[in-house]
Amino acid sequence: MIITTWDDGNRLEDVLRMVTNITPTDTPFFSGIRKTRCANVVHQWPVDALSTRADNAVLEGSAISYGNVTAPTRASNITQILAKTYSVSSTERAVKGAGVDDMFLYQKQKKMKELATDIEQALQRGSLNTGTESATARRLAGALNYISTNTTSVASATKLTESFFNGQLELCWIAGGDPDETYVNSFLKRVISSFTVSTTKFIDAEDKRLTVAVNTYDSDFGVQKIIKSRDQLNVTAGCSMMIIQNSMFAVAFLEPVTDIPPSEVAQTLHGTNGVLRGELTLEIKAENANATVLGLSNSF
Repeated sequence: MIITTWDDGNRLEDVLRMVTNITPTDTPFFSGIRKTRCANVVHQWPVDALSTRADNAVLEGSAISYGNVTAPTRASNITQILAKTYSVSSTERAVKGAGVDDMFLYQKQKKMKELATDIEQALQRGSLNTGTESATARRLAGALNYISTNTTSVASATKLTESFFNGQLELCWIAGGDPDETYVNSFLKRVISSFTVSTTKFIDAEDKRLTVAVNTYDSDFGVQKIIKSRDQLNVTAGCSMMIIQNSMFAVAFLEPVTDIPPSEVAQTLHGTNGVLRGELTLEIKAENANATVLGLSNSF
């Protein structure tokens, strides 16, 4: 009698030695702005402005008069603690896996990517909350909620046009800003790519952010990098757009993102517990150098 695979108990399973995971991990805003440090849960920075341009002519030989002067004010943001935890049994670490040799190390790498995407969402969409001692966590204000001077909420179903886009850039310029980056969802990226003026598609080898490609739009107010972001709002009649001057932004770390050694984490089971943790906030040196738009349509 012939032996076939149906009866062969010696046959090994055929499992690919690789785990497939296509969940997006791009963090263009977090990756693209400066990194700095802070020393308190309330991070502050001085802000000042010159007086309005005026006709200035003084009579020869006249007495000197002294007008009012203003001192810098302080802007601030709140730090936010972000953490990821994971736990793997001793047996799970000991057994032989198909695409993962050590499940604990695999989970650490996976959670690090998840934490980065959580940080990206907080930096763009976070809503300020000073928190309470035991009931409410502190939350930083992300760019969409922090920018207040040049914020436009359009009527429902308003479509993005080239003229409107340039008008938002102009608001930043009038306030003294020099906008150079625009963050949009995938649909609005397509809309901007359809504008009639020249747009250039390229990959900037020196740009370290995690994006596949960046478009540039040559406007009357300077060249704009058009960057796709998965954390810009993307719902019917509710798309958002964020126009920024990159040099005005920084991520300020109170506690750098840290992989706490297992020896410092309470081990209360037959296995290993892991903790990733960081505390940070968003620093915006001049919020009026930037602009946001809320409520745009997601149809052509």
